[in-house]
This record gives sequence, structure tokens and C-alpha cells, in this order.
Amino acid sequence: MNTITAVTPPDDVYDLAPRILCVDLSPDQSQIVSNSLKNADKDCIVYIWTASQDAVWLFDKAHKSSLVIANADTVHQDILGWLCAFKNCFYFGELKNLKNINKNAIYSEHDLIRHIKDLDS
Repeated sequence: MNTITAVTPPDDVYDLAPRILCVDLSPDQSQIVSNSLKNADKDCIVYIWTASQDAVWLFDKAHKSSLVIANADTVHQDILGWLCAFKNCFYFGELKNLKNINKNAIYSEHDLIRHIKDLDS
């Protein structure tokens, strides 16, 4: 059985496990992430950030995370642009002006499970 530790601002944890940052996900996207985490059978720390929360916390967790999962439709397109420059950033939806910067779209739960299973501790 895998252990998933959910962390929200302003908290942090110091356990050794792959870290995943979820950025402003919709309820449907969050459900896909939840299902993928269950099926990947891997211990993970999951940081959860929404658009109304502290961006400084988000920036810190982006640097600490092995995988960043973002909502391409977030109201914070400036933050999304910064995140998309990371090679470990994947996204749900369609990037508007950033298509040439990042082509790591998540099309299915299967895609996400594969990325989670590939994470190192």
C-alpha cells in the first residue's frame, strides 16, 4: 500500500519521497491525479496549490518537486509560463501562448501513471 502525503500552504514536510506539485487543478483534474497516484503504487508527497494561495510557497515547492502538474487554464498565466520552462512540468489542457516552450501535455490517466512510476525517491 502506498502512502500519499498531501501538503498545502504554508506547510512543508521533510520526508524522503518523490514530490509532486499540483498547480491550480480543476476538480476533474484532481480526480485524475488521485486515481493515478492510487494506481502508480508509489509513496509520494503531493503539494497542492490553488490560485488564491501564496505564490512564494509555490515557487519554493516547484524547485523541490520531481514532477509539476499544472492546469493550463489557470488564471495565473504568468506563473504557468515560469513553470512550463521546467522540463519536469506537465499540464492538463491546452497551452495558449506557450506551445513551443513545453509539449508535455497529459492526455490520460495512463500518461500520468507512467510519469509517477518513473519518479525516483
